[in-house]
Amino acid sequence: MSSPTLGARPLADAGPSVLRTPRVVEMLGNRLELLVEVGDFPRASLVRYTVAPGFSAPPQLHHHVEDDVVMVVLRGGLVVTGVTGDQTAHAGDVVVLRHGTPFAWRNVSKEEEAVYLAVYAPG
Repeated sequence: MSSPTLGARPLADAGPSVLRTPRVVEMLGNRLELLVEVGDFPRASLVRYTVAPGFSAPPQLHHHVEDDVVMVVLRGGLVVTGVTGDQTAHAGDVVVLRHGTPFAWRNVSKEEEAVYLAVYAPG
C-alpha cells in the first residue's frame, strides 16, 4: 500500500521542512517572495511583499473567494480600504481579512518601501 503524497514526498515520511530559497516574482516595482507555496504546505501560503513607494494594488475593492488573509506589517505602513473606509496599519500591526471581505491596499508612503508578510489560508 502506498502512502499519500505531498508533491514528490510521501506524507507519512514528511517531517519538518526548512525552505531556504523562495521563488521571487518582480512585478510593477514590487518584490514578492513566495516563502511557502501549496506544494510545500497545502493548508496555507506565505508571501513576503516588498511594496514600492506609492504603489496601490488593486485600486478597486476585490475579495478572495476561498482564502482568509492575514497581513503582518514588518516595515513602513499600509492603507487597507474596505467598504467602511480606510484603516492604516504600521510596522507591528496585523490586518485580518476573512474570505469574501472586499478590500484594497496601498503603501502609505510615496517615498519609502513597505514590507509585509501575508498568510493565505487555505492557501
